[in-house]
Amino acid sequence: MHDVLVVYRGIALTRVVLFACRFAEDLEDAPADLRRLGPCPLLLRLRLDDGAIVEVAAPRRSCGDLVGPYVAAQLHPSERRSGR
Repeated sequence: MHDVLVVYRGIALTRVVLFACRFAEDLEDAPADLRRLGPCPLLLRLRLDDGAIVEVAAPRRSCGDLVGPYVAAQLHPSERRSGR
């Protein structure tokens, strides 16, 4: 197995769901109507092994935690292309 997104669910967070992730699609500003994540939250799209896409949102201050092993997703698309 490679990169796995682990999600804890339920009232006591005792149910665990695993998502096998192929790569990060993009990191961008989350929609304005997203609540309870503070000002200007971020949204990371992950492409799963089965081709599905999962969107994960987090407060902007948690960017490093959000991208984890997908640190290249923190770069603006133009920076990824130019190699900066």
